[in-house]
Formats: sequence, structure tokens, C-alpha cells
Amino acid sequence: MSFENVSELLLNFISSNSKAVNLEWDPRLSEKLLFNPFNIAPEIREHIAHYFLLVSSITETDLIGRAENARALMIHYNKVCMDTLYSIVDPDVFQEILETYPFVNELGPERAHIPEVLVSVNEYVRDSGMGNFLDYVRHFSLPQEVVDDISGKVMRMNGIHVEKAWLYIIWCSRPYPDLGLFSHFSLGDLKLPLTSYTSDVARCLGLCPYDGLDWRMDVLRREEVRENLTVFCSDLVPDDPGVFAYPFYYLGRWIRGKNLSLDLLRRYLEFFNKLHEQTGNLPVTFDIVSREMSTFEESLRAELEKTRLMFQYESLRFHLPGGITYRPDFVLPDCKIKGRTVLLEPHGIWGLPEERVLNIGGRNICVQAYSDKPDPSEIRFTSKMRSFRQLFGTDYYLVMIVPSRFVDRVEMRYPAIFDELYVGTDIPELLYKLQSIEA
Repeated sequence: MSFENVSELLLNFISSNSKAVNLEWDPRLSEKLLFNPFNIAPEIREHIAHYFLLVSSITETDLIGRAENARALMIHYNKVCMDTLYSIVDPDVFQEILETYPFVNELGPERAHIPEVLVSVNEYVRDSGMGNFLDYVRHFSLPQEVVDDISGKVMRMNGIHVEKAWLYIIWCSRPYPDLGLFSHFSLGDLKLPLTSYTSDVARCLGLCPYDGLDWRMDVLRREEVRENLTVFCSDLVPDDPGVFAYPFYYLGRWIRGKNLSLDLLRRYLEFFNKLHEQTGNLPVTFDIVSREMSTFEESLRAELEKTRLMFQYESLRFHLPGGITYRPDFVLPDCKIKGRTVLLEPHGIWGLPEERVLNIGGRNICVQAYSDKPDPSEIRFTSKMRSFRQLFGTDYYLVMIVPSRFVDRVEMRYPAIFDELYVGTDIPELLYKLQSIEA
């Protein structure tokens, strides 16, 4: 396998997904922004620039965990505060609202610092922008100058966290599907944000010479790897290296936890490119969902909360051929079986057996039998499961959980839609097994 071959696959991947919308403003996600991020009205664009500086400031694993949590949390703040969001300089106000956030327990271990970080952003925009942050940024001729300014004045956007400043500049400088707010910058001057995910891609490409994770705490080593990655991207797309930023984040998130290598990268690029031909999409959309659970789902969640298993509810939406999507009910990101991430799918709605009368030896006998024609919703669901496992079965291990009265029917008719099948009453046994595997 040649490096040139991987470069060609990368360019194909980038070309196919160059219009992929960042999850922070993707309109398909469940939590909707309260404004149009592409609004061209000057006063709205001012708020957009400020809003996404707030978002980028907390987009850090220790603060919010997953990146989509930053989106959902800021939408929560925006709903509560409306336009006063941009003028709050009292961390206690942000803290009180944080405590009302429905998913607060899913945030990072240092979430207590979120209020002071947000205040730091508001003070920076107030003091530096003099009431018009976009005009302030136009005084800078290079993206690096804005990064230096932000990192010198905003809490947790300097040192090893300077990547958040580069992330923000990428968002605001590039045209659609990015925000296109800082259009005076040359896109060739942008540098790739070295997030934990993009650094994994750099490692696969041989652009990071350091083993382990300790190097990420070293500012100089981070600068070295960021420069290596940016030069690599500039060689492929000289006038816009930033086009790699979101696809690399996405790719790095997919390969997290695997044995990083150039061959691994090649295999996933081939898979993504092939899948894009079938669906026209990236394989999965990351999400935060707050819908009401069914009784069956609630019982599983209650059992999960008794364990130490980390789980996410409907956090992934997989794109399948034919415009079909599939959301697994529960994702266990740290639980692997045969190297595959465990998904739990409690599904309680199946067709019931019908009563039929058979004449045997001149006697009418009532028996229970399943119809030869399943319910249409059952056909749609099982077809979706079959398609999902065909496409993603090498990465995900699907555990189907059904009520006891349906287990024989599902096992007999649909063996291709699950890796393991459990009865609802056996959930404690299943979770005990999964805890043992995770340990």
C-alpha cells in the first residue's frame, strides 16, 4: 500500500464531504439553534460570531465531554437568556442555568469551570470588540494574530487549549458549509486545529512522531504536529487546508480506540467513500436527543444507571441506503465485544400470534400461530436492522432485547438482525456480563 494511494483516497473523501455541515450548526440535529447561522444581517452576524466563540470556548472534553454537548448546552443557555446571553459577566448566573440543564451529568469532569469560561468570553468581546466584534477582527490581517489575541485574553483557550481558538477561526473564516464571517482572511493561512481526534489522524499519516498521550500536554510538541498536519493538507489543497478540519475530526472520532496505522486509515477511507456512493452522506450523525422513552426503554435505562457502564441514549444516527436512518437506543462507547462497540436495542413491538382452528381427526383444535405476513412496521424495522448490520457490523455489536413472548418469533424469523438476543427479564444478567467484559 502506497502513501500516494491514501492521499488519493483522502482527496476523494474530502471532495465527497466538503459540504458536510459541522455538527455545531447542522440543522438535522434534534436540538435546534434559535437563529439561522447563515443570516446575512449585520447585527445578527455580530451575535453569530459571539455565539460560536462561546461554543468553541467550552468545546473541550474535560468541560463538556462530547462536542455535541457544547451545542446542546449553549442552546439551553440561549433559550433561558435570549439576547442577555452575550452580556452576562456574573458566573453565578451561568452556574444557576447550568444546574437546570437536563444532561448536566453527561458533561465533562471539569464542568464546574464552564461558567467562568463563558464569562471570560463575554468580557473579551465587550472589552476588545468595543461593541462590534466583527469590526475588531477585521483589524487583524492574519488568522494567527486573532488566535494569539484570543488565547491571550480568554480563559482555557491558550497553551494546550489554543486548538479551540484555531477551531473557532476555521469555523468563522471558511465559506459555506462553515460560517464565512471573517471573509477577509486568506484561507491558505489557516492551520488545522489539533484536537484529540485530528491528532489520531496525524498519527496514522506518520505526521506525529510521539507515542502515548503525554505529548499532547506539551505546547511545543503540539505546535510541531499541528504544523506537520497543516503542511500535509496544504500540499494537497494549497488554497484551503482548512477544508480538512471537519472531515478529519469526523474520521478521527471514528477510529478512536483502534490500533492507529496507515492501513487502518486506508480501510476506513475506502469504506466511507463506498458508503457515500450509496447514501450521499457521512456514515453517522452525532446527536443529543431528549424525547420520551418507551416503558421498555425506561426499564433498561433504570438498570443501566445501577451499573458503572457508560451509556448514551440515541446519540448516533446512522445513514443507510435509500434515505433510511437508524438510531440505536443505547450506545455503550467503552464496552467492546470482539473489538466492536456494543449497542443495546430494546424493541417491544412485534406481531402477536393469531388463533387458528385446525381440524385434526374430525376435531377442531385451537392453536397459536404467527401470520405468514408480518406487520408492515415489523418488515421496515427488521429490514433496517439487516441493512445496518451488513454495513456497520464490523464496528458495532448489536444486542436485541425483546419481551419473552416474542423471543422465539424473533429468533426463528430474523436471525440476521442481531448479534445476540436477550429476553427483557434477563437484562440484569446481560449488564453483569457487559460489565465483566468492560473490566
